[in-house]
Amino acid sequence: MLGYGSQRDGNVGLVLLEPLSEAVVNGVHQQVMTALGLGAAPDTHPVREQLRTVASGEELVLNLPYLRGSLGFRITVRVDGRDRTVDLRTRLANPVAAARYGDAEGGVRDVRVERRGIGSQESVSSEASGTIRTLMLPWTGLFPISRAIPVRGVDAALTLALTLNQLSSSASVASVVTSTTAQRSNEPSEPYDFTAMWDVRVDTPALAAPATWGRSSRTGR
Repeated sequence: MLGYGSQRDGNVGLVLLEPLSEAVVNGVHQQVMTALGLGAAPDTHPVREQLRTVASGEELVLNLPYLRGSLGFRITVRVDGRDRTVDLRTRLANPVAAARYGDAEGGVRDVRVERRGIGSQESVSSEASGTIRTLMLPWTGLFPISRAIPVRGVDAALTLALTLNQLSSSASVASVVTSTTAQRSNEPSEPYDFTAMWDVRVDTPALAAPATWGRSSRTGR
């Protein structure tokens, strides 16, 4: 627990993630605005409106494996008619028990975490068949030359081929297999709060050196 979220390995694990608080989301948006040179922009600024869509609390949670990775989660916002790329990543620190849940009455809180994943695999095979009949129509002509020249005559041969597709058919078979994987914790789970440390970089290639990331900023728990 003390080391959870401290490494940028993209591993989320078997945990239940609660929606990010409004303070955390607003702090991330402000950090992005500052990196774009718009730190003093009002809440109604068009870029802030874009961030409420592409970097909302729901989007950040859905893309947490990328946020926890070394390359971060990339978004694109339009600033003054120009597309700007912004990379976000985070790490967690200072875990403490979530006091807002209180103590369970009568013993240990019985909360168990479960996660499910659904995947599908599809295969398609096809085969074509047909019969073809070709009719040949040959023609030969002889053209004699009566003048006193070295060539006494000309022979010509032509062949006309007619092809008829009597039958043409194809068959295909598709097979789809869907599997569901469930992971369940056999031990009771306890809620913890972490301090989120966020890094932001702007207009940088995805595989740029780690030094291109700015200083980490705290946005609350």
